[in-house]
Amino acid sequence: MEWELDPLSGFTTSVLSSGLTVYHKTYQGCPFEVVGVVVHAGARNDPPGKAGTAHFLEHLPSSNVPGKTFLETKRFFEMHGGGVKLGVTGFEHSSYRFTLPASNELLARGFEIFGSMLLQNAYIKSFEEQRKIILQEVQEVYQRHGVYMMEFAKQMRRALFPGHPLASYVTTAGTPEDVAMITRADIMEFCSKYYCPQNMSIVAVGGTTDKDLLALLGHSPFSVTMKGETRTIYPPFVPLNNIDRPFRQVSQAEFLKHQVDQSSYDSMSALPCEIKQRHIHIFKGMLEELFFTKIREEKNFAYGFYSKHVSFSDIQQFSICGKFNPTKQDEVRELVEACIRETANNKDLFEQTKRLVIQSYLIEEMTKMEVRNRIMRQIETRPGVRTLQTQLKICEAMTLKDIAPIVEALHPDKRWTIVVTP
Repeated sequence: MEWELDPLSGFTTSVLSSGLTVYHKTYQGCPFEVVGVVVHAGARNDPPGKAGTAHFLEHLPSSNVPGKTFLETKRFFEMHGGGVKLGVTGFEHSSYRFTLPASNELLARGFEIFGSMLLQNAYIKSFEEQRKIILQEVQEVYQRHGVYMMEFAKQMRRALFPGHPLASYVTTAGTPEDVAMITRADIMEFCSKYYCPQNMSIVAVGGTTDKDLLALLGHSPFSVTMKGETRTIYPPFVPLNNIDRPFRQVSQAEFLKHQVDQSSYDSMSALPCEIKQRHIHIFKGMLEELFFTKIREEKNFAYGFYSKHVSFSDIQQFSICGKFNPTKQDEVRELVEACIRETANNKDLFEQTKRLVIQSYLIEEMTKMEVRNRIMRQIETRPGVRTLQTQLKICEAMTLKDIAPIVEALHPDKRWTIVVTP
C-alpha cells in the first residue's frame, strides 16, 4: 500500500566533522523550527554504586549558560514565541528540546545557548541545591510506588536480565543512598565521557533549509571536536530460557498500612530484540482484546488487564498487569495463560487486529513537534529514521506465524510474576 503523506518521510541525515549526527526535515513556509538534542547516555551508563548520575547531570546544564540564569535562558525562547524543555533522562538517553521562529539569527543564538549549556563541562553551579531537589524527587518516586514494590521491581529485573545493566536499574533518578554519594568529580567524568558531539544527535523539523541548518550548527559549539565516547551500538542481549522462581505471592498486609480489597497481578518477560516492534504491537492488541473478553466480560473477575511494551537497544521488556477479585486467583492466572496461548491460533482476531493497526497508521496525523518527538524516540534506541511507510509494510507482511515467537517468550517459566493479595 503506497502512502504519499507519511509524516516521518523526507528526513535528511548528516554528520558534522565533530561527529554530531543531524536528522532534519524541511517544511517549506513553516514559520518555526522545533529542535531536539539527544545525548546517547542515560541510566545504563551510571557508574557502579552511583545510580542516578546521568539524571543528576541532566539537572545541571540549565545553570551552565554563560551570563544567564535559568529563568533568563527560558525567557529568551518564550519571548520569541518559542519554548524550551531543559532535560529528560531515560535508561539510554538524556534529551533537551527547544522551539524558535525559523530565523537564522534566532536559531544561531539557540544553538549557541544549547551548545554552551551541554558542552562546556563547567557544572559547578547549584550542585548541592540540585542534590536536595533530586533527593526529594527520588523520595516521591519511592512514596508513590512503595518501598516494597520498588524492591519487587529490582528482584524482577535481576531475575530477567542477569549480566545486563537493567539488572541493577530501579529508576533513572537512582536511589537515595547512591544520589547522596555522587560527587562533582563523578559528574565531570560522566560529562567528559558522554556529553560530546560524537555521542549526540540533533533532530530538527521546520522551515529552515538543510543548507542553513547545517551552516548554523557549523558555527556553533556543536561543531567543535572533543574527546569522549562515540555512540555505543550494543549487541543483542539473549534472554534466559528459564528463570529462577518465576512465581511469587505476597500479602499486602506485609507492607501496606491501609486495607485494600483487590489482588494485583504483575508479570514481566524479556523479549529478544529481533522480534519486530510492529509484531509486538499487533500481538498486544490481540492480547488485550482477549483479556477484556475472557476476564472482564465473560467472567467479571476484573475491571481490566492490560499490557506494556518497552524497547531498549539490545532487549525488549513486556509486562502484563491487572487487579482482580482475590477469591479468583487460580482462575485468573489460568485465564491469563489461556489468552496468551490463544493469540497464536486465533486467525480471525489476528486479521482483525492487523487491519485496525494498519488503518491507524493511514489516518495518523502529527504536528511538527510530534514528528520531532517520534524521531527522537526512534534514535534513542538505534540510529536512523524508520518511516511510517516502512512500519506499515512490516505490518502488512506479518502472518499469524509471527505471533509464535512472542508467545514462546511469554511462557510462564520465562516470566517473573508476582501476585499481591489483601
